[in-house]
Amino acid sequence: MSGTFPVYVHHGKRKQRVDVTKETQMVEVMQRAWDLYSIPVENQRLVYKGRQVDPNLKAFEVGLQMNARLMVIGDPIAKIPSGAGEKMFDKYETQLKTLEEELGAAESRQKIAGVGEACQRALESLDALSIPPSDADLKTQRKQYVKQFLTLQDNVDTALTRSSL
Repeated sequence: MSGTFPVYVHHGKRKQRVDVTKETQMVEVMQRAWDLYSIPVENQRLVYKGRQVDPNLKAFEVGLQMNARLMVIGDPIAKIPSGAGEKMFDKYETQLKTLEEELGAAESRQKIAGVGEACQRALESLDALSIPPSDADLKTQRKQYVKQFLTLQDNVDTALTRSSL
């Protein structure tokens, strides 16, 4: 593209090149920082030459020049690592099946309750994830994990009921 020039967006010790034009709005740079550093735009502050940048300004209004250094300030959100939900779910489901086979012992009942508590913690972790409205895939993935853990939680409750009979 003609008229583009590189600027460097820093977060902590990390630095990434972003190409902009004089007409690029700073909110576009912030959206790029979201992609690079997993910091939602609404949680970012963009700083240039020691001053916070208005997201509605254009590059030429801010005075950006080739190789300018921008700092993005904000905390990245946790993303669900690929396969992490399935691994955790499989682990707890296997534990529950093993414990159901050992029903009757008071110790098994405590272990089943422990699986239920672990499921609850997993659900709380999933609920705590900050997912931007634009990330439909991640929302769908979280929703699937929540359904799986709720089903497993129901199975834990059923196993606890059977063990008390």
